[in-house]
Amino acid sequence: MLYYSIRFEDGDEDIFATEQFLRKNQVVVVPVGDTDYTCGRVNAKVSTLAGLAHEQNCGEVLPVLSVIDVKDYENSRIAKAQMANMERILNQKMTELKTLDTLEKFAGKDANFASLLAEYKQMMAGNVPSTESEDLPKSEDDGE
Repeated sequence: MLYYSIRFEDGDEDIFATEQFLRKNQVVVVPVGDTDYTCGRVNAKVSTLAGLAHEQNCGEVLPVLSVIDVKDYENSRIAKAQMANMERILNQKMTELKTLDTLEKFAGKDANFASLLAEYKQMMAGNVPSTESEDLPKSEDDGE
């Protein structure tokens, strides 16, 4: 007989027995009364000594009634969450591209706007312009 600690939704744990080898986080059906059943997750395999001590203290160790395969369901939930995240990123990128396309159209109509757009594109590429003023080379008209 193998003994396992089963964790319930409310955080409680109890020890149950089965002949099957179970893995951590597998979903199982266990009895919680004469006619009541609930689901829990395998928390850990416990020693035979701990299982027998539990049986002695509580009068019996109830059996694991069934193992439920929830892998497909959990994978579909993960895929759905990843798809939603991907859609969010795609929508964000699409908005950026639409904005850039609109800015390009206006840049073709105004030279100052085109200059600002060029600086904006540099900033998008990660090149942050210096906030300090630049020293310009002296011209002959400066009188020095």
